[in-house]
Amino acid sequence: PHNPWQVFLRMLLEQYGAELLEDTRTDNELGLAQFQVDGVWRAKRILARYRGVIVADEVGLGKTYVAGELIREAAIERRQKVLVVAPATLRDGTWRPFLTSNNLPADVVSYEELTRDLERAGTAGASFQALDSYAMVVVDEAHNLRNSSTQRADALRELLGGRVAKDVILLSATPVNNSLTDLQTLISYITPSDSQFADIGVPSLKDYIASAQALSVDELSSHHLFEVLDAIAVRRTRTFIKEQYPNAQVNGKQIVFPQVRPHRVDHDLTEVLPGLLDDFAVALGVDVPADAVEAGDIAPRNAGESLTMARYVPSRYKLGHELEQYQVQNAGLLQSALLKRFESSTLAFSNTLGTMINSHNAFLRALDGGWVLTGDALREWVSSESDDVEELVRALDDEARNRAESSSGYDVAALRAAVTADREILASLRAAVAHVTWRNDPKIVALTETLAAIANDADQLGVGEQDTGDRRKVLLFTYYADTAHHIETALVNLTATDPRLACYRDRIVVATGADRHERQEAILGFAPRTAGTLNEDGKPTSDDRFDIAVATDVLAEGVNLQQAGRIINYDLPWNPMRLVQRHGRIDRIGSPHAYIDLHSFFPSKDLDRLLALEERLTKKLHLAAAAFGTSTVLPGIDAVERVLSERSAEI
Repeated sequence: PHNPWQVFLRMLLEQYGAELLEDTRTDNELGLAQFQVDGVWRAKRILARYRGVIVADEVGLGKTYVAGELIREAAIERRQKVLVVAPATLRDGTWRPFLTSNNLPADVVSYEELTRDLERAGTAGASFQALDSYAMVVVDEAHNLRNSSTQRADALRELLGGRVAKDVILLSATPVNNSLTDLQTLISYITPSDSQFADIGVPSLKDYIASAQALSVDELSSHHLFEVLDAIAVRRTRTFIKEQYPNAQVNGKQIVFPQVRPHRVDHDLTEVLPGLLDDFAVALGVDVPADAVEAGDIAPRNAGESLTMARYVPSRYKLGHELEQYQVQNAGLLQSALLKRFESSTLAFSNTLGTMINSHNAFLRALDGGWVLTGDALREWVSSESDDVEELVRALDDEARNRAESSSGYDVAALRAAVTADREILASLRAAVAHVTWRNDPKIVALTETLAAIANDADQLGVGEQDTGDRRKVLLFTYYADTAHHIETALVNLTATDPRLACYRDRIVVATGADRHERQEAILGFAPRTAGTLNEDGKPTSDDRFDIAVATDVLAEGVNLQQAGRIINYDLPWNPMRLVQRHGRIDRIGSPHAYIDLHSFFPSKDLDRLLALEERLTKKLHLAAAAFGTSTVLPGIDAVERVLSERSAEI
């Protein structure tokens, strides 16, 4: 009896009618931009239905302020207790100052504090109150909890699983990092029920995500995940905000987003290390099918040709026993880590080889004494959040965490021969790179040329001293502290001798660890106008002392460094979402730059044959794009717009 148009309107009314009748106004005491106000409105609607929401706005769009308004309404208007869980750097550098300056009563703890103090919550000396006293939990950088088997994931589930139901707000610009199961894990914190979304046509969340994951990279698109993401997430992009909120303001100033320009930097290792990559390939046994080795169907290549990794897989030599799969897995991770260390810098590679050689020596000494070090650290590392090979190797030689078994149950001769042969391979690789220093390192040469071009552009285009200084500021990321110090040594010498880099002389800072004072000194000295505080005259209270900040990912989250307009990725992480987080340090609201430039070093061509890094990054970026979209990350890979929000006119 009804025509199709009437049926369609009735469907829309059923799906969205209640939302249209809601009051979309907010007191906005935190001074939110209109698009942030609308984000709060959508988040509140989702919270009302599912008691949880993923706020996945692009990096730099103010997720902290969206969460802040939700905290304000809960803590002040409803007089409920709120707990914020965040990485330690954001707890101290972002959340505590934000809550204090906006008079928001909420407890804030780090992931580590949550895990450590869970059993004694609410007692004297604990970091937070009794679990059931909280009505709202905000988790910042929630992608760090995508691995469901970690201690921190267990702690969060226990926090959320008490007698009192809690609203859960997960903040992450990059919810999908490695696979779509990341999304399933995050949603499980909001609702553990597999059938939670049956009313919107998804009877099983697990099957829904598995079917999308099973699709090829070319087949998968946002349509395969729309139902669930539209129900549970808030996601806006810069492009969306430019189109829908052209007059958006923050603190009375028009919002202007910089245009992103990605650049590729290449280098060639073959001239300084002829033949080494082939030797490295043989050492890693790359032509041996990995799945066959892990299954035990075939043995590794003969001792002396390829690494057997026997020191890390002693169960292979245990009489009458099967392989311990966690040992095999960690041995594979160690080999991958060696590749990544080599891709980063020869110094990082050499240092790790030295650590592993010492570990082999310790193992052989114990074997000579009649003991096999099986290492509880191996078992612990397989489920940890760390991917630091140095941390694992050090832990293996930590007597307090090691377990020794009598060698009587092992083929001692074969085990000794394999470990000894591996040690010799490691030593030969280390000797092969010993002659490479910053003076003849092809990556340092390419870095020098990149910095010289940046300094020249700043001189040519800068208008006044301040603008010129900001244009030459460079935030340089590397994955490893060893590489950061290698770069520091090179730049200190080069800025003293190369006239093209003279403007950077004595203006270099390094931040590689968790030392809060070191990190704050680097941040405030590098970007005092955007990361520091301003006096009554609008001048920064910290001196501008640095133009190059060399950092590991300790500066990749939660800091406002948009005074700079250049980032250099000296090495590429296997997780491309780390790049998104890095880039978000300068691609933010309030950037003074019309353009920001992202320079990424790609592996030497022959090395990428072993790494397959470009292929891996492309695949992961496509997965992330299908779910939440991606910004411009690397040259040659287009940004993908993915919006989970109503348009302003609809609201």
